[in-house]
Amino acid sequence: MKRISVLISLVFYTMVYGQIAQSEMDEGISDFREKKYENAKAWFEKAAKLGNPDAFYNVGLLYENGLGVQKNIAEAVKWYEQAGGLDHVKALQSLCDIYYNGEGNLPKDYKKAFFWNKKLADKGNVMSMNTIGVMYFYEQGTDAKDTFDGLEKSVYWFKKCLDSDTKTENDEENCKQGLEFCGTKYFNAGLESFNSKNYDDALSNYTKSAAVGISDAMTNLGMMYWKGNGVKTDYDKAKVWFQMAAEAGNKVAAANLKQIENNKAVTTIKVRQEDGSYKEIPWDDNLRGYVKLDLGDLVYEGDIAGKNAHGKGKVIYSEGDRYEGDFVNGMFDGQGKYYAKNGSLIYEGQYKEFRKNGKGIYYYLGTDAKYDGHWKDDLENGAGTFYFSSGVFQGNWINGEKQGKGKMMWQDGTIYEGNYDKGVLTGEGSITYADGTVSKGIFKDGNASGKWLYTRKDGTTEERFYQTPGIYSVYVKNQSPVEKTRFNDDKLYSEWWDKTYGRGTQLNLPNNNNSSSSFQIGKESEADRHRREMDKIIWSTQKQMERSFKY
Repeated sequence: MKRISVLISLVFYTMVYGQIAQSEMDEGISDFREKKYENAKAWFEKAAKLGNPDAFYNVGLLYENGLGVQKNIAEAVKWYEQAGGLDHVKALQSLCDIYYNGEGNLPKDYKKAFFWNKKLADKGNVMSMNTIGVMYFYEQGTDAKDTFDGLEKSVYWFKKCLDSDTKTENDEENCKQGLEFCGTKYFNAGLESFNSKNYDDALSNYTKSAAVGISDAMTNLGMMYWKGNGVKTDYDKAKVWFQMAAEAGNKVAAANLKQIENNKAVTTIKVRQEDGSYKEIPWDDNLRGYVKLDLGDLVYEGDIAGKNAHGKGKVIYSEGDRYEGDFVNGMFDGQGKYYAKNGSLIYEGQYKEFRKNGKGIYYYLGTDAKYDGHWKDDLENGAGTFYFSSGVFQGNWINGEKQGKGKMMWQDGTIYEGNYDKGVLTGEGSITYADGTVSKGIFKDGNASGKWLYTRKDGTTEERFYQTPGIYSVYVKNQSPVEKTRFNDDKLYSEWWDKTYGRGTQLNLPNNNNSSSSFQIGKESEADRHRREMDKIIWSTQKQMERSFKY
């Protein structure tokens, strides 16, 4: 178990709760060292009666790991809770872990997980601060009044985590990512409010999003003050927000900042002539037509209306990136192409107010991967196809994550069809192999779970039961059980398969009249070997493959 090492290292650490309690603990430690676990338990229980929190914790560890007693997570929790009531930190951490993830015979219980994590977080435990932030964000058993109350409290705990002097680099990375998620959630709420012309809510949510560093929110705030959407037009405030976003690396904000400065201060503009020279002409709201403009940090060639690019045009930024396509009021809007500074095409498709919206193809630089499908506000949304080096995924997307039915087709002919929930394999699914074998079963949290039925082309069938930490496998022919085996890891599974299929093993199969008939398995075929290898790849690296789709 994952805490067995904790047992070995912490069981010897005690505090003096009276001379008698210490004596009981010493006896328990001595017996534990000699692996007399039943005797050690008896001594720890005596010390627990005298109020020693380490004793409560140690008895819980014995139950959790099945040392001297039958393994019983529920019983372990009872002892942990008594130790936790005495502020035993390791006991509190164990309770948080067990209730949040669900272990043994205990299901997940987010309310209890929140209770014990909150107790630890209030004591300054950084890991629990991060967990509390996550639970508020996902609304998992918290005391939040509603979604936005939870979001506000989530931000509070992530920031508190970052302010802690005891945080690790991993803690800092997790909390920064948590704040980014919160900011994105505020941004999406602001965008929804803006589109429905609820400008007060849009302003509020964009401001909260900007407060945690989301540059798109800063840009949109600048746009609101520049264009007077729901607020009084204020060029100075617009410039402040554009400046902040530009410093965060937002190219749209940088272009807007330059444009708003030109709008305020520039009365003439240099237009490039056919011979390469420039002619200075008045720049006003009545300017229309096709121009070539050099604005220092960018060059624009195309149609304009007033002081905005409007119609067909091309903009080249000083760092080399360029956009070619439709413009509306100075923004990418319509059909367009965006290129990297090395000339590689990054995106070709539809835009709406600078963001990818509608149908389009996104190419991933330095790879042969691409996404061809529908977009909404710069995120994959709707039907789409993702091409990568090993195959193709076809399915539905919501807010940048695979959602609903999808099909994974590998180059060797293997096909997976099933359901996704927030980018994770979930529910019923099937895998069809190149040799015609079809497997069907349930995915849970991205992994095979429970019974999976394999059907070969010749009609023979095989059932496998997947359960952490082992693989339970029942082999059948015509639904008649042959052998039941447990494998704790892929290596043992592979060794068993080689031993069984590498030799012409005779297996006796019961028939309907309870007599037996002989069935020759024979040597494993090349197709079966390949399928076995594919099994290991799919089960052991599924989450890694999922992450590879989050470009």
